[in-house]
Amino acid sequence: MYRDHFPQLESPGVYLASHTLGPMPREAEAALSQYTQTWKARGVRAWAEGWWDLPRQVARDLAPLLGVSPEGISFHPHTSGAVAAVLSSLDFSSGRNKIVTTELEFPSIGYQLRAWEKYGAQVVVLPAPEGCFPWEAVENAVDNSTLLLAACHAYFKSSERIDAARLAAIAHRAGARLLLDVYQTAGVMPLELEAEGVDYVVGGGVKWLLSGPGIGYLWVRPTYWDELPRLVGWAGHARPFAFELDWAPADGAVRYHTGTPNIPVLLVAQAGYRLLREVGLAKVWSHIRHLAGRFLQGAEELGFRVVGPRNPASRSGTVILDLPYGYAAELNAQGFVCDWRTGAGVRMGLHFFTLESEVAQALEALAKIRDSKAWEAHQPGAVT
Repeated sequence: MYRDHFPQLESPGVYLASHTLGPMPREAEAALSQYTQTWKARGVRAWAEGWWDLPRQVARDLAPLLGVSPEGISFHPHTSGAVAAVLSSLDFSSGRNKIVTTELEFPSIGYQLRAWEKYGAQVVVLPAPEGCFPWEAVENAVDNSTLLLAACHAYFKSSERIDAARLAAIAHRAGARLLLDVYQTAGVMPLELEAEGVDYVVGGGVKWLLSGPGIGYLWVRPTYWDELPRLVGWAGHARPFAFELDWAPADGAVRYHTGTPNIPVLLVAQAGYRLLREVGLAKVWSHIRHLAGRFLQGAEELGFRVVGPRNPASRSGTVILDLPYGYAAELNAQGFVCDWRTGAGVRMGLHFFTLESEVAQALEALAKIRDSKAWEAHQPGAVT
């Protein structure tokens, strides 16, 4: 179960928040120690002794978790930065300038898309009745004026998981490209995103990838490596240490790198990626799928309304119950670490270290909170 890899799990309570911030592995702490020791002992020599090449090393650890080639990966401060890098490489000045997306996407993705309207992008945000992915509307909206289809692989308010290959086929039939945000599926299950036809993959490490805040990633299909992003920096230059005044793009997806590599963040991320590869994503998903099924069945037996699909083939690793804020606040007060979101409800994220007994404890606590009306004592607020 690898529970001894996570100091957080030694504390009293039940950690059900991998969907929002995965607990810190001991390997991450060791990685930060390695960083400080190297900086202390080697100083500027550390760049030539491994730091400068670290993004490429970490890409090789991340690539199998996404099912993509490592050469197409670049790292960014967050997913917003990765999306911005993609958009900066697109030409919206021609007749093909439409971006199709839905109202289900995480807000920061929409912010980025709409920011490019001033540069010629036409952003079409499709409604999603009842919170479900609007397949028919997407198929109708993606046409020969569409440059980009942007969607999430799974949704934070429902845990609904989308068929990436089907989405890619819709985009490609119209000559468009697919940008897929995999924040809610990376680290949950095996992914084969390159084989499924995705053109751009974006995400971050905060959740199931166990790599903490401060890192986002972008994978670009080799077809588009020669395009020129407008969001550039010296780390993406063909000859960074020549310090030339004019920017010359590096070969391949390296050109999407911008500033100096964030070494401590990369080392922490690498620790999380390697731990997941050691456990194996097939085992991770098998365990999450089993516990989610148990949780969903138990919740429905108690009379709670489950949000999102029941079928494991159509969902990710978050269990969501349509309950008021007070339930999440009371659960947290009792030591069950979870969160609540407007338009969703109480959210609980499972991982490979979650115990079946912890699921049973959470279900028992939910029933007692309902029966005692303890949830009513909490005023609406933010449970992150």
